Amino acid sequence: MRPDTQRITGFGDQRGLTPDEVIEACRALDDLPGLDYFNVTAGSMAGLGGSVHVVPPMAIVEAGYLAPPAKRLRRAVAKRVFLAGRINQPQIAEAILAAGQVDMCGMTRVLIADPEMPAKAAAGRLDDIRACIACDQACIGHLQAGRFGCLRARMMLRP
Repeated sequence: MRPDTQRITGFGDQRGLTPDEVIEACRALDDLPGLDYFNVTAGSMAGLGGSVHVVPPMAIVEAGYLAPPAKRLRRAVAKRVFLAGRINQPQIAEAILAAGQVDMCGMTRVLIADPEMPAKAAAGRLDDIRACIACDQACIGHLQAGRFGCLRARMMLRP
């Protein structure tokens, strides 16, 4: 049986739900049978103000920036809380988990930058991880042109 999740956007988009409304909605769903965890995110593509959170750039947000508001939700519900958003190093994910801010961390762009990141982290080779720097050039910038990848990874692999 696969896990069932509720993804909810409530941080960083002034046109959507407020953080208090997110917590209220999740509390209402907290006892729902079959719901395994809440997937918390920020922003939306509905407007420029919220779209910056869909793929946060390095110049605007710091790594793990959604962990503090997600911690409020984690304290308010019994279900597990999953968080993604500018978590670009395993050390950041570990710190967020150790602080009890969330139960699970998602890391997407770092896996585009370095698909071997989980193996390197498990082996303790943290300095060998090619972290995503959130330049948004090849992973997002080239996507509409039919190309996908990591500009930084390509540059590092050149002879």
